[in-house]
Amino acid sequence: MKATLTIPENLNEISLVQYQRFLVASEIEGMGQDFLDRKMVSIFCSMSFSDTLQIKQKDIRETCEHLNNLFEGEKAFQQTFKIKDTEFGFIPSLEDITAGEFADLDNYLGDWEHMNKAMAVLYRPTTTKIKDKYLIEDYQGSDKHSELMQFAPLGVVLGAVFFFLNLSKALSKAIQVSLREEMLEESIQLVRSSQQSGDGTAAFTRSLEESLRALLQVSDTEKVL
Repeated sequence: MKATLTIPENLNEISLVQYQRFLVASEIEGMGQDFLDRKMVSIFCSMSFSDTLQIKQKDIRETCEHLNNLFEGEKAFQQTFKIKDTEFGFIPSLEDITAGEFADLDNYLGDWEHMNKAMAVLYRPTTTKIKDKYLIEDYQGSDKHSELMQFAPLGVVLGAVFFFLNLSKALSKAIQVSLREEMLEESIQLVRSSQQSGDGTAAFTRSLEESLRALLQVSDTEKVL
């Protein structure tokens, strides 16, 4: 029987668990590109690996190119989404994030093997919704919805990850600017103090050197970001 391809048209037709499975396959040592291409088609097109042998090679290549274009495309942030009949909403206010939520995000957000647990922190079932406003279930640990989150649409996952990382970078830069302004103000005050006392030059010089070193470190960090 001839195998047929059912190709995802967008990232939301791919589940997180499919992406996790592909990442595991891509780390197998000694496997060539043909193996990875067939794995990609097998996993994302929901067909057995053996059935990919019945697919024309040109169709395998075109499918892989299409999938890679999906991965390289824009990742849009989505505040809410559904898995089966359950609607999940992104944390309404990151300013009010709890210590437990923050700790679990710190552990799981950069680890694709456990990204479903990170998603169970960022998104939880909505409890009340009025138009675009909503409340979500109180946090009871990343394990509560982690199994269900394996089936989260990949587009939602990537959008949330990019949103959170970009927000973190913005916050980091804002902190750096604040530190620069604070150190500059301290240096100005030290200059004024040394001019008034006439004997604070050595102390000011040491402080200025320390401030410059700190500013250079902040600048280097910003380049990395």
